[in-house]
Amino acid sequence: MILRRDIFQALADPTRRSILILLASQAFTAGAIANNFDGARSTISKHIQILTECGLLEAKQQGREIYYQIKMDQITDVDLWLSELRKIWVNRFDKLDLYLEKIQKDKLQHMKIQEEAFVITHSFEADLKTVYEMWTNPTHFSSWLGPAGAHMSFSHAEVKEGGISQWSMTTDDGQTKHGQLNFKIINQNHLLVYAQNFCDKDGNIIKAPFSATYPNYLLTTVNFVKESDNKTRVTVKWEIFGDAKEIERHTFLEMRPIMKVGWNSSFEKLESLLTLLKN
Repeated sequence: MILRRDIFQALADPTRRSILILLASQAFTAGAIANNFDGARSTISKHIQILTECGLLEAKQQGREIYYQIKMDQITDVDLWLSELRKIWVNRFDKLDLYLEKIQKDKLQHMKIQEEAFVITHSFEADLKTVYEMWTNPTHFSSWLGPAGAHMSFSHAEVKEGGISQWSMTTDDGQTKHGQLNFKIINQNHLLVYAQNFCDKDGNIIKAPFSATYPNYLLTTVNFVKESDNKTRVTVKWEIFGDAKEIERHTFLEMRPIMKVGWNSSFEKLESLLTLLKN
């Protein structure tokens, strides 16, 4: 067997990994991809070409534009490599079938979670760097997140991969809630991924104060895309993180209309803050 190395070489390059992260939630044109990187457009085009040739990206024509999206199910080289090992070491891979079965179940479960995910998109009249800072600077973040009349603050803020920030929020009904943000991925000016949960004031994890059947953890993915020099599109995705009971999934689905109202309220506050900063 001749093993092509295209996929492994593609994944080894940090810029190409960043392109895959950028395309994790939606498709973009080559020009839109290049706008998110400091390198020359020809360099980014070369990276896109390599990712496409090795099967990690696929191009689709939409009108006059060509959009690129991830095609993760085409990593055939890895499958072939595992198949050859299985033939040689068949007696030592008794547990492999169970492991692969688990992967398949996890994949199906992940697909189900993706279908249940809450996604909202909003464009702000501000440059990419400024909008990104509104999310990563704890002082700015706490000034706009939450419903109208809410007051939020951080008792501890550690905005870095592996870092944990703890917040408290008092709403206009006098109730105070506490929670944590566990940062998983931070790709400056492009992507934030963090798990979030409710806790008591001492940091002990608790159920959501408003529902005993709400999931314990949510995974928040925030994508930042430069639409122009002074316009940035933000896409927020909420999905259940970790194990969850069926009733918790049902509660999450039922609350998506409320989530939309809540995020739109927060986005209005953020727009006002961005306008104030301009002046």
